[in-house]
Amino acid sequence: MTREKELKELRCREQRKVLAVADRGEEDFWVYYECPACNKRLSEFDEFNYCPYCGQKLDWSVLDD
Repeated sequence: MTREKELKELRCREQRKVLAVADRGEEDFWVYYECPACNKRLSEFDEFNYCPYCGQKLDWSVLDD
């Protein structure tokens, strides 16, 4: 395993907060969540401990704010 892959693996093990992204439609306003590593949209109803796309360890405490 190369040094670059090792560093990427270590970063995925660190817990990072999901990103709350506000989006506004014509009449509605809603918030969705993204993985901080790969920026894929996540469902707040599932609240995975790890991103199903890249394996990043996730912190959902942003939902409590």
